[in-house]
Amino acid sequence: MLTNGVNDPRSTFTPAYFHRAEELRDECRVAGLTDVVVHGLEGPAWTAAEAAANGPLAEVVFSGALDLARVYTSEPALIAASVHLLATGLVPASGRRRPAVR
Repeated sequence: MLTNGVNDPRSTFTPAYFHRAEELRDECRVAGLTDVVVHGLEGPAWTAAEAAANGPLAEVVFSGALDLARVYTSEPALIAASVHLLATGLVPASGRRRPAVR
């Protein structure tokens, strides 16, 4: 998986392709989107929040992890620290389909 992004479907997880942030951004651009930004959803401290989930400081750790996720959501050096990626972009005005007027 680390070499080609393809998950082995025999591994109890869904068959999937795991994008690198730059691959997802490039795919969106090839699809015609502009102003593409890839976000790391959980942020760089998600593992700390997960580890503290049932402990006495869970709320404090989660709050800090959430703050970090918000600050670094699109920081290129930290995007890959998240488990999930989300790409946003704009459809160029010339590519939009207008609804039919009746």
